[in-house]
This record gives sequence, structure tokens and C-alpha cells, in this order.
Amino acid sequence: MSHAWFYSDAQRQQQGPVADSWLLNAYQRGEVRLDTLVWREGMPQWQPLSRVAAELGIVASSAPPSMPPPSVHAPRPPVVVAPAKSGNGCLIIGIVLLVGFVVVGGILAAIAIPAYNDYTTRARVSMAVMQGEAIKMQVATFYASNQRCPVNADEGFQPAADYASNEIASINVGSLDDGRCAVQILFNDLKVRGSAGSELLYAMDKNMDWTSTSTLPDKYLPAGLRQ
Repeated sequence: MSHAWFYSDAQRQQQGPVADSWLLNAYQRGEVRLDTLVWREGMPQWQPLSRVAAELGIVASSAPPSMPPPSVHAPRPPVVVAPAKSGNGCLIIGIVLLVGFVVVGGILAAIAIPAYNDYTTRARVSMAVMQGEAIKMQVATFYASNQRCPVNADEGFQPAADYASNEIASINVGSLDDGRCAVQILFNDLKVRGSAGSELLYAMDKNMDWTSTSTLPDKYLPAGLRQ
């Protein structure tokens, strides 16, 4: 039986639904890889393609290696060649070069480390957003069939804590006081101030139009969710 698959492209944007055969052909063409995140109905959360390779007829000899974090290399200071007048002169030149190397390296590290931390936080938030997008589709489908908002206990939905991952503490499915259906993602500690317990809230009105709000700073959210 063919399934409707969703996958994350190179820009971490959700694509799909596509059939089993399409996903297999995309892998053979090199458009998706074994570390591409995929999801279909019945899977508890997004997983690398390598986890479901056998289901699609893909022979995966080994999982791809993780990408190493970027490193910052300070430029090597120029070597000054001058006639040696005395041992003290060479020592002074060496000390000056060493101090310059340390100062430049420190400046680059001070710039690069916060930027890298922001990048990893945005990547973790994007993983949670993809999970929320999949649940939004389930909520809309349930509402169209039952004319009410689903809750975590309904068929096809898991208990809130069962959605937990490295990024997510829980996902709550239910309704707001104004009657709109809601999907609330509560985050774990994302290694930035105030991230633990912060939320991303999706709300769907009777016309099945979605809005979103979040207590995370905009710089950590995908562009389409920023206020």
C-alpha cells in the first residue's frame, strides 16, 4: 500500500505529500539523501530516510556521517623578516606577533561563537516546527470529518508527552476558549536564555485558516512565523 510522504528539503522546508515511488526515485536521482527527514501518517515523529529505507526498497549500507560544526580559523599573521641586530630584537618581534595572533583569534571567536549558537538554535526550532506542521494537517483532517477540534486522546493523536524529543517537551492538541482548534508546542531548553518552557502556538478558525504566535524571539523562528 502506498503512503503519502512528507520530507524536508535542503532549506529545511516541508515538501509533499509524495508517493512511495516518487520518494524512491528522488533518492535514486540524489534529490533526497539518507539523512533527509521524512514523515508519513502512523510515524510518531520525523525520522531520517535511513530509518525507513527498507520500507521503500532502498538498500542503505550505512547511515551518513553527521556534519561537523563549522570551525573558525584566525588568519596567520605575516612573518616579518628583518636583519637580526640582537637576540633581544628577535624576542620582541616574536612577542609582538604572538600577541597579534591571540588578539585577532579572540576577536574572531567572539563574533563566530554567538553566530554559531544562533544557527544551531534555529535549526532545532525548525525541527520542532516541522513536527507541528504535520500535526496541523492531522487536526484539519479530523475537524473536517468530525466538526470538532481533536484532543490528544483522540484516535491518531498521541499523549502530549509522547511527542517529546531533544527540542520538544510536549505537544498539546485541543481548543482555545474562543473555540479555535490549537496545537501548542512547548520547548525544552534550547541553550538560549528563556527558551525552556517557551511555546509555539498554532490556532485554526472555523474556516480552517491558521495563525501562529510564539514566546521565542523572532530571530530563532522561520521567516514565515515571525511577527
